[in-house]
Amino acid sequence: MDQLERMVRMPCERQDEFCAALHQDFGKPPFEQLFEITVPLGVIEYYREHLALMVPQPVPIPAWRPPATVA
Repeated sequence: MDQLERMVRMPCERQDEFCAALHQDFGKPPFEQLFEITVPLGVIEYYREHLALMVPQPVPIPAWRPPATVA
């Protein structure tokens, strides 16, 4: 959870720097600059609210599939 908090905090605290870089590197106008920041924030918020989606789940392995080996 702490890592998700930091992922939200960084772009918010450095929004001006992100926007300047997006403009300088890609020529993005202000609306697109904010879009590039807010969309990932929305995705992070979604997963914060739905942490159960990130719980590892067992996946059946077909019997014909050989086990992995270390090379």
